[in-house]
Amino acid sequence: MRCRTSRVSIQGMVSVALVAQIAAACAAPSIKLYPGPALPGSQIATLRADDSIVIKAVDGEKIPAGASDVELQLLPGRHQAQFGYTHEICYYLEVSRGRECRQFYYGDVVLMFEALAGHTYKIYAGSMMAGWRPYVQDRTSGVVVVKSETEWPL
Repeated sequence: MRCRTSRVSIQGMVSVALVAQIAAACAAPSIKLYPGPALPGSQIATLRADDSIVIKAVDGEKIPAGASDVELQLLPGRHQAQFGYTHEICYYLEVSRGRECRQFYYGDVVLMFEALAGHTYKIYAGSMMAGWRPYVQDRTSGVVVVKSETEWPL
């Protein structure tokens, strides 16, 4: 009985370790957008984007092309984010050729927001009747910190 108990405990520990490794592998990569050494999460702000948003630059610093689903680490304070909205439209030209899809990009919107240490912010594309109206939400408090005055057409 004693041997069986330790075997179950070892299997449990191995399972926990595997789950932790998988979770770490699925975490969004981080890009540090401030000088100096890395700071703990309680001293920085984090900016992310909704799936349909492509962040082009923050405070004039270009974000690498193709860097989607990333966490941008910022110092607390006022920041300027430049971004756009993407969506894909798929259609059939001919049944024999199958489906074709095209990616469309709209924008180069610029929004200013104030970031607090220890908070996470996310840029969203609010859907409207004929377009989209982006906004930045403080995910820590749930408050929308800035919303575009303009509705951007699609």
